[in-house]
Amino acid sequence: MQTGSIMADVTPGVVYNADWYMAYVDGQPYDFDRLWFSNDYGKTWEVRDKPVYQSRYYVSDFEGLIYRTGGDGTHKSTDYAETFVLINNKKLSAKESGLKECEFFALIGRGFYHTYDCFENYINITIDPEYVYGNMSDVFRGGLPGEVYIDSWFPNNIYKVSFSADTGYHFRVVHQRQGSAAFMSDRKARDFHIVTSQAIETQQPWGFYAIICVEHYTDYGETLANIYYHELQRHYPSVDCLGIMDLQAKVENENNVLLSWEMPETNVAGFYLYRNGTLIKELQENTYFDENLPDGDHNYYVKALYANGCESLSYNVAKITIQTVGIGEMGKESDIVVYPNPSNGELQVTSYKLRVMSIEIFDLLGKSVGTNLCVRPETETIVNISHLPSGMYFLRIQTDNGIVTKKIIKQ
Repeated sequence: MQTGSIMADVTPGVVYNADWYMAYVDGQPYDFDRLWFSNDYGKTWEVRDKPVYQSRYYVSDFEGLIYRTGGDGTHKSTDYAETFVLINNKKLSAKESGLKECEFFALIGRGFYHTYDCFENYINITIDPEYVYGNMSDVFRGGLPGEVYIDSWFPNNIYKVSFSADTGYHFRVVHQRQGSAAFMSDRKARDFHIVTSQAIETQQPWGFYAIICVEHYTDYGETLANIYYHELQRHYPSVDCLGIMDLQAKVENENNVLLSWEMPETNVAGFYLYRNGTLIKELQENTYFDENLPDGDHNYYVKALYANGCESLSYNVAKITIQTVGIGEMGKESDIVVYPNPSNGELQVTSYKLRVMSIEIFDLLGKSVGTNLCVRPETETIVNISHLPSGMYFLRIQTDNGIVTKKIIKQ
């Protein structure tokens, strides 16, 4: 199985992966789509559909219902892709399926296409250029009938998400920011998610890993309910040299830390345990009790040595703070400096003690003006405000120890 398009219906545990395979037609090799099925959240997979033509799959908000277009037309399955039945000879492409059977959406340029009858007929609506730009746009279903979202990239790297409650006839902007992002609609009405990512290079140990930030919005973008911040694996090892999974650290008796991690299934010769970049223990077991630690931050990772000689790092770094005296203060404004202020372009946000997780800009009315950043875990972050009108704004800086608010002026 290859990495393709991951889809899910409303059945708990059911996911699909549409990838491709090569087949010969009239003696010539061609790539065709193929559908994999899992009912245990992706732990095990089986091939459910393998048509000898290029095709596209769409899941819906019904258990077991999935569509396929291509070849001789549009097909439907109601048994999790075990069998498909031909509906009609239409095989037009759409982006998204709707909440009703045979409902689909597509966005081509400024044209918003909507069908209720599996591509037999289309309603075509021209969208105002305020909401879409060129062909850099996509469409997503909402949580209630008639609700759709579109996202689009504009000049100067401006990203907008717009919402319609009447199936594309009227839109309004519900999210705007500067910089790359991805949109995910939610099955729950009024909710959606904005996803950003960054590649981070580390020196101790050297390597690259990804930071993923998921912003959860409610009330059609009016409220930022939560920010989920994830650090993903540092590298992508070969199958016979897998990284260590699920490294965990737990504080015991104020200044001791219990460490544990998953034991690899392949033949491992031993482990090297590091604290703050320094090797502290060579061991055979997958647990360790680190005792009598001083106050402060302690970062752990594990290196596995396999019998074939290869070495692989743990996918995550476990981070623990030991504080045996007193209670930590909430972040003070003096811990973060914003410079230059006033500014007509970029702001430099410097953190001396706190780890900055996200930054959002608000106007004087308390409305977010569209810049919410999942920032790197470093001491300095650049925020571009060149796209904002002149005036006074507020930076809402979410840190690992509270929220700091700074007043800024755009010249």
